[in-house]
Amino acid sequence: MGEVASSYVSIYPKFADGFGSDIKRQVQASTKGAFGPVEREASVSSQKLSKTFGETFRSVATPLIAVASIGAISSFVSKSVDAFAELEDSTAAAGVVFGDSMQTIIDQSSTAAQAIGISKQQVIDAAATFGTYGKSAGLAGKDLAGFATQMTSLAGDMASFKGKKPEQAIEAIGSALRGEMEPIRQFGVLLDDATLRSQAMKMGLIATTDEGLTPQVKVLAAQAAILAQTSDAQGDFARTSQSTANVQKTLAAESANLSAEIGEKLAPAIVAAQKAGIGFLKWTSDNMAVLAPLAGVVGTAALAV
Repeated sequence: MGEVASSYVSIYPKFADGFGSDIKRQVQASTKGAFGPVEREASVSSQKLSKTFGETFRSVATPLIAVASIGAISSFVSKSVDAFAELEDSTAAAGVVFGDSMQTIIDQSSTAAQAIGISKQQVIDAAATFGTYGKSAGLAGKDLAGFATQMTSLAGDMASFKGKKPEQAIEAIGSALRGEMEPIRQFGVLLDDATLRSQAMKMGLIATTDEGLTPQVKVLAAQAAILAQTSDAQGDFARTSQSTANVQKTLAAESANLSAEIGEKLAPAIVAAQKAGIGFLKWTSDNMAVLAPLAGVVGTAALAV
């Protein structure tokens, strides 16, 4: 993992097992149900709000780093809340695509950092993209969710096998499903019209290779052809999960997940402060002693990557 990452593990041993799972559990436990009263009393003074928020995170506020500047902490808070807001929006949009099968996507996103080196945000965005193409091919319900999760997992394995970033593999697969064949060539997948026609005939989607391919048939044939040509890559992330590149991907994904998780806890207090007429910088200043250690958790994770 390199010198920086090694120092990170030695200084913060709890992070070596499950990458911050202990801190995340503390955040969840210490904030459970704590923001309800804050939101209901949006007109309270800045001092009272600061006290409530400080008590909420007291168990997490360990001396991980020195107190940072208000500007740096404000940036951390803003980025964390933005990460949560983006995840929230992506989940809502994907929910429209998958309906009752959305839980399948959420379940995959919860383990994807360790399983395929992809963050929750990336998984849900990828699933929404793949789900749209699957839907255009006539898939629905569990079949649609299965289509999306299979392609998302494949993207993680393809990126691992070829030493690429997960987002590159996600984009390449998406491009292939919509008929753009060039991007996926970097992953060793060669698709053209003849290949798709041959694949479609094997699948019984057309009777002869002289038949035209509908957009629906093209999506299904492209998926099958991609799977057929990536057999060597499938499962590669699990096989090489301890490689430097894949450890970095896992750390990056976990760091992104942790940022969004902290943002989820911060968001209600910030909204309450805004309703009470408390400025963002003042709220940050009032809670520096609590926010600085949280920023250290995410910041140290970034350094490890």
